[in-house]
Amino acid sequence: MRRLLALIIIGLLAFMPQAVLAQNDLTLDHVEVDLWPEYDRPAMLVIYQLFLPSSTNLPVNLTVQIPSSVGDPTVAVREADGMLYTMTFTRTVKGDTAEINFTATSLEARVEYYDTSLIGKTPHRSYTFTWQENYPVNSLTIQVQQPVDATNLTILPSLGTAIPGEGGLYYYTSMVGSVPAGNAFSVKVDYDKSSSRLSAETINVQPSGPIDESTSGRITLTAVLPWVLGGLGLLLIVGGWWAFRRSTHLPGDLQGRRRHVAKSQNPPLAADEAGGALYCHQCGKRAEPGDLFCRACGTRLHQPDE
Repeated sequence: MRRLLALIIIGLLAFMPQAVLAQNDLTLDHVEVDLWPEYDRPAMLVIYQLFLPSSTNLPVNLTVQIPSSVGDPTVAVREADGMLYTMTFTRTVKGDTAEINFTATSLEARVEYYDTSLIGKTPHRSYTFTWQENYPVNSLTIQVQQPVDATNLTILPSLGTAIPGEGGLYYYTSMVGSVPAGNAFSVKVDYDKSSSRLSAETINVQPSGPIDESTSGRITLTAVLPWVLGGLGLLLIVGGWWAFRRSTHLPGDLQGRRRHVAKSQNPPLAADEAGGALYCHQCGKRAEPGDLFCRACGTRLHQPDE
């Protein structure tokens, strides 16, 4: 019976996928841990950048440990096009630790989360980060970003002298070296800060390369000058036409007055030349056939033959 059970176990192991067996032997080639206090939130932004050896058979399952109090992290992998793509994951809480399990489809993975335990009730800030994973790491690098308006910044163990980096901020960086599986490495960050400004609010945006006349998207005077001169010429033509129309076109009320004056200057006709009817030259009343005097005012009418 024991021999039969042993043969079954050996058979299952023989047909088990090699990728599953390789999980226990997985090694992280390089890990970069970034600690950015009060970067874009009033919290500690923790970023894991995990690099697998080039010989890794993909896809591969990874499990990363983070504090359970921080909630769900953001998990992403960098694909061949250089872009980061978010990945689905499972989160298993074990006391103060949460295990984040996901499938890496490329050699570079990224896990980040915000830890609000950094912010206390006083201007003093204190935070301790601990790296402890089940995978051996060939090379571990720790980087701490100096927050804006921070004073009395201390980092234990020391990460050297701060150097200026991206966005005009200062960074403390140290290469820890290899860390065996299960071993812990801790970094403690202390500083004072009374303002609520975040580091992301002060970042100076710089061009990615030199800007000259050939830079794509750059607008120069020589490029827009013909359009400016053309627009001014069109405005002059339209303005001249409008002024000419104004000088030859009188408003409606002025035209009406001109027509009224011209009509009143004509002398009243004594007779209608078209129909032979007589009109009083004094009051304008039309006379009946055979009348010698105006029936309205009594004025003697001018006869056509007079």
